[in-house]
Amino acid sequence: MEKNTKNQGFTLIEALISLLIIAFLSTVAVPSFTRYLAAHRLRAASFSLASALVLGRSAAVKIQGRAVLCKSADHQLCTTSDAWDQGWILFHDHNNDAQRDPGTEPLVLAEPGHESITIEGNFPVKNYVSYTHTGQARYPGGAFQAGTITLCNSYRQGRSLVLSATGRVRSAEITCP
Repeated sequence: MEKNTKNQGFTLIEALISLLIIAFLSTVAVPSFTRYLAAHRLRAASFSLASALVLGRSAAVKIQGRAVLCKSADHQLCTTSDAWDQGWILFHDHNNDAQRDPGTEPLVLAEPGHESITIEGNFPVKNYVSYTHTGQARYPGGAFQAGTITLCNSYRQGRSLVLSATGRVRSAEITCP
């Protein structure tokens, strides 16, 4: 009987070349995947906040009263410190003071976003957005409220949510500073 001496494994050189190819492909793929993931997180945060704004407008019209979306770290009270990336709450504002009263059930609670995303509002929407029974964005005193909330990630990718005085919101891609 003839003995089969054919080798069934890899040589050390073949294994090292395979590892080098895998390492090279990983160095190319991982950064682009990380950038893709950051862009996805940015879109998700933008969609979540824009949805809360649309829901706030709709809720105010539906109940024929005021609805407020404000930044909140504890999901209980609105805050004027820090930025929108700490989370937010949407609630019916029965006494028109842009503050959530005890016992008022929130319509939306948003947890803080990913730490790589910053969410800042310009002066008119720095702390809250308040909708009237007509769906317009107005301060409790009656002045119209319009502004821009800017979302940015660590790759300078960004989105702006622009709130018009009519209460409608539109989104646009931007490059962050």
